[in-house]
Amino acid sequence: MSSAPWQQVAPSASFGSSLELVDVNKFYQSGTDHEIKAVQNLSLSVPAGQSVALVGSSGSGKSTLLHLIGAIDKADSGQIRVGDTSITSLKGNAAADYRASIGIIFQHFYLIDSLSALDNVMAPLIGRKPRKTHRDLALEALAQVGLADRAASTPQQLSGGQQQRVAIARALVVKPHLLLADEPTGNLDSDTSAQILELLAQLQTQLGITMLVATHDLAAARQLDRMIELKDGQIIKDNSRAVN
Repeated sequence: MSSAPWQQVAPSASFGSSLELVDVNKFYQSGTDHEIKAVQNLSLSVPAGQSVALVGSSGSGKSTLLHLIGAIDKADSGQIRVGDTSITSLKGNAAADYRASIGIIFQHFYLIDSLSALDNVMAPLIGRKPRKTHRDLALEALAQVGLADRAASTPQQLSGGQQQRVAIARALVVKPHLLLADEPTGNLDSDTSAQILELLAQLQTQLGITMLVATHDLAAARQLDRMIELKDGQIIKDNSRAVN
């Protein structure tokens, strides 16, 4: 693979948050009498600063698990703790504040077409002080993903891979302690997918954050510290990568 086109940043000591799930369940109702068990009695411990790939077929519970950890959805039972914060007890503004402190990357880029790449990256900083630092923080994030020279470009002027890198920069601009990526390469070709996952792995190592990535790409998943396979909302395999 060619050398990385993004700006290298100095490695940092881990400031990611540890993650602890205990007997987590999430059910959805399908029709009037059928219950879908999206996550079943799932327990998981992730040390601060670890990168984890979540793999499994569609419907295995990967996205639901990330949504629960990200406080996008709420568990029906069990406990989820990120650092010192109990996610399962968060409501209203407290849940919103927690979501604002983490980075989330989706399969769809969710960029605003009328805004430049720079303005899209600055969007999560709206309402935060000091405002005078917003532009510098966004430019730093764009440089980290190799797009400092495309700050003025709109999404329509960028390739799919470049748009996803803008989305990654938007997730990083808040200096998150936890990064969640839900099928971040699902809309990209295989070569671009490999580049995006390599970028995520390098940034996670350099920044020291905790990262969970849901992906179908097993080769890319093996780049991360740990690979967890889900089936029917349960963990069926949990392997750590050997480090020489």
